[in-house]
This record gives sequence, C-alpha cells and structure tokens, in this order.
Amino acid sequence: MWMMAGGNAENVKKGKGTLLWASIGLVIIKLRISNLIVDNILADF
Repeated sequence: MWMMAGGNAENVKKGKGTLLWASIGLVIIKLRISNLIVDNILADF
C-alpha cells in the first residue's frame, strides 16, 4: 500500500500501519521460536 500510495496521505498512513503491525508480528513469532529452541535445549540437561 505504501509504495503504491501515489502521494495519497490516507494510503501512506495505512501502509505504514500495515508495516508496523507486520513487523510487530514477526518479532513476536521470532521470540516464540527462540523460546521453543531454548526450552528444547534446556530440556536435554
């Protein structure tokens, strides 16, 4: 959305919001995966 906004302020705002929430989601997913990996490593000890 952001790249195709063509200067339309509303579409730029929507695009930035989409990027923000997608980034937050990716961080949450990566944290959860790393948590699972650490739990599996510690379970072996």
